[in-house]
Amino acid sequence: MDDKIVVLTENGLTELIRRTVAMVLMDLETSLAQKPIPELMNKIQIAEYLVCHVSKIDRYMRRSQIDPLPFDKFGDTPLFRKGAVDEWLKRQKKQRIE
Repeated sequence: MDDKIVVLTENGLTELIRRTVAMVLMDLETSLAQKPIPELMNKIQIAEYLVCHVSKIDRYMRRSQIDPLPFDKFGDTPLFRKGAVDEWLKRQKKQRIE
């Protein structure tokens, strides 16, 4: 195996990074578009949907004074309805703007 040294200018490196990021974003967008979002989600799925850590979901659920993340319980398992979560997100966005 021959090792090679590649020399890039700053602009060349910037362009290489830009193209790589663009390709990764396109792949991510394609994979997300192909993956259906379930109407009823568990904690891990809702964390993926909201692009946050599961511990953040726990905090959103405990916000008793403000506007807690809506969920139903099936036994001890919290389940999240996509429609209710989408409405909750709209309220959060509106409260931050005002």
